[in-house]
Amino acid sequence: MEKPSESPEAMFQRTLHMDVRFAQTLTAGGIVTLEELAYIPIAELLGVQGLEEPQAQLFRKRARAYLLVDPMGAKMTEIRLMPNPSIQSGRAASRSALARPSVRPAADFRR
Repeated sequence: MEKPSESPEAMFQRTLHMDVRFAQTLTAGGIVTLEELAYIPIAELLGVQGLEEPQAQLFRKRARAYLLVDPMGAKMTEIRLMPNPSIQSGRAASRSALARPSVRPAADFRR
């Protein structure tokens, strides 16, 4: 995952598309690996001087996504969440919609 001769700042920039200032802030705060960034308690991450909560949450999510996706050989380009219309409209999906199977039985494919 990390290149052996790569500095922690360069690794953060390459893997998380992070600007050099944030990468330097993290390393100055003692965070030098993706695993540390992804899984240290949020209170400890917020203790890094110069790092605000929105940035901490964003880079933490990116680090977790990278760690989950990269071992499979994929490259993280951007984290996207699919919109859920029932949540956005403020109403839950109906029980009948939730009860509908999303996988068709094998009998549907027989001729």
